[in-house]
Amino acid sequence: MVEISKKYRVGVKKFGLINWIGSTALYKKEVQRFLVVWIQTLLSPIVSSLLFLLVLSLAIGNIRSNMLGVPFISFLAPGLIAMQIIGGSFNHSASTFMMGKVQGNIVDILCCRGNFGNKLSCYN
Repeated sequence: MVEISKKYRVGVKKFGLINWIGSTALYKKEVQRFLVVWIQTLLSPIVSSLLFLLVLSLAIGNIRSNMLGVPFISFLAPGLIAMQIIGGSFNHSASTFMMGKVQGNIVDILCCRGNFGNKLSCYN
């Protein structure tokens, strides 16, 4: 009978707490994807929030009083833009998983070695 070498035991990690090679590969993949769709992630939320702000300012006009000494529309604008960018970044990360499922390459992410936090840090 052939003895199995102790070098290759099943279930033993061959890396430390973080799989740096897998993390680097997933991180580079997401950065390259972001560079392709950066307009969808950054520019389109800003345009849609500015359109929303325009409609809101036309509807409210000068009826609303100042908020903390600042005009209401100027008070509202940074919050709308931040809300849209945060929502867009979430949609960007979520669409990565959905596209992987549809295209059939989600298996590459699920089967690679590493813990959940390691994989999650590559997408955020």
